[in-house]
Amino acid sequence: MERNISTEALFDNLKLVWIAKGKQPVFRDMSVPPSQYTAQTYTTRFGGWRKALEEFVISVNQEQNDILSYEAEIKTTGSPREQNATPR
Repeated sequence: MERNISTEALFDNLKLVWIAKGKQPVFRDMSVPPSQYTAQTYTTRFGGWRKALEEFVISVNQEQNDILSYEAEIKTTGSPREQNATPR
């Protein structure tokens, strides 16, 4: 069993299951394909299944906000900021 599973890998897996189901997965959905990790893995990492879902949603929302900010910057300045620049 893989021990050092990254948060990104867990969130990618959760996203895969969410898309496959077409709705938010429940605890038992994580025990069958296409999930690669059980809900217990999420419970151990995040301190509970619900907390794992909350962290996942926060991550997705932040990613969406970053994309919107990036698009707005391109629209305003005509080009994206330098990759190594400090985020605003």
